[in-house]
Amino acid sequence: MHLYSLTLQRPSAITHAVRGNFSGRGNDEIVVAHGRCIELLQIDEQGRILSLCNMDCFAIIRALAASKLPGYDKDCIFLTSDSGKLAMVEYNYNMNQFERIYLETYGRSGCRRMVPGQHLAIDSYGRALVIGSLEKNVVGFQLQLDDANQIVLLPPIRSSSPQRVFVCFTSLDRREDLPPMFASIEVDYVDNSADELQEAVVTSKRVCFYEIDAGSNTMEVRYNDFIDNSSNLLIPVFNQLSGLFGVLICAENKIALKSPVTDEVVLLIPRRNMLALEQSLMITSYVLMGIQDDMSIFFAQNDIGDLYKITVSLRESVESVLGIEYLDTLPVAQSMIIVRDQYLMLCSEFGNHMLLSFSALEISQVISTIELSTVQFDDESIDIPNFLPHNLQYFRVVEEVESLSPVRHC
Repeated sequence: MHLYSLTLQRPSAITHAVRGNFSGRGNDEIVVAHGRCIELLQIDEQGRILSLCNMDCFAIIRALAASKLPGYDKDCIFLTSDSGKLAMVEYNYNMNQFERIYLETYGRSGCRRMVPGQHLAIDSYGRALVIGSLEKNVVGFQLQLDDANQIVLLPPIRSSSPQRVFVCFTSLDRREDLPPMFASIEVDYVDNSADELQEAVVTSKRVCFYEIDAGSNTMEVRYNDFIDNSSNLLIPVFNQLSGLFGVLICAENKIALKSPVTDEVVLLIPRRNMLALEQSLMITSYVLMGIQDDMSIFFAQNDIGDLYKITVSLRESVESVLGIEYLDTLPVAQSMIIVRDQYLMLCSEFGNHMLLSFSALEISQVISTIELSTVQFDDESIDIPNFLPHNLQYFRVVEEVESLSPVRHC
């Protein structure tokens, strides 16, 4: 006899979201994680959010990613959970269900700080992936096809760094002929547990680039540099024309463009003109809108809901281009997904989910409303960009999905 329990109402808060072609029918689809469930969503021609499949994983999903594997005609889903296992899942269109195609055990069960699974990043070509814990451990895997044309994982590449905290992981976009590379934000600390009166000494944060060698099945650090101690998020940047790659490092009140072969470019995040200078701003979510020649265009949202358009171009001979414009103010999202270049879906963990429509032509012709105000800081004048918030101008609400979020404080 096997027993399990289900709730009368399915979880509605979205903790993770990825986009891809999961059915193999050439459609843009979205897979979202509801804590212990995964759901496949599709947006039809009328802009309605359709739920195609919803299945219970009977585990707490810690991280979610998607990529197209070699030999597959559709995207596969990768997820880690409190079971201590990495699962590769595909959507069976004929059976209308998710099916597991591979399962790999990498650690103990439970959401522990030293058990990998909190961070998950996969190469855009489906060649390798990295699983990271909150502290100490990183595990890398290479993905290959066996003689039976089935996907397999090579022996894990384990890296252990005691007293090191991992803040963020992401996969770097590079040419397909180059080895897979991943970037992370890390910080070391010195534990003074022997002395109860002293706290742990934290060093400066660093950004590290890890490269996986397919021949020797090893993972090495190819680049590392100190960054701002408030850094919280990495956005991969790639120039398709020159092949240059790097990351946008998001920190309090600023964004830095960093690459191993170009000079660093720093940009201040525009703020509302009535916002106190003591209140810091941080970018919490982003999505790639498109690529025009050597220019990458992103949507990025800060922690109070302001949405920006960020344009980036990595250049080696001249200074790289990094620009930012204010678009609209929207509800704070945990993840943002763009579908068919005309819909933006805001997936929220603590509020309603929202589907908005936009015009790529209007976004490309944004009229700047950012002004500069000079502020004195320690006998130094700093020009701070600011703007006046306005009603929705570039986005239109198509549908809003109610979410039953938990009451955390009364």
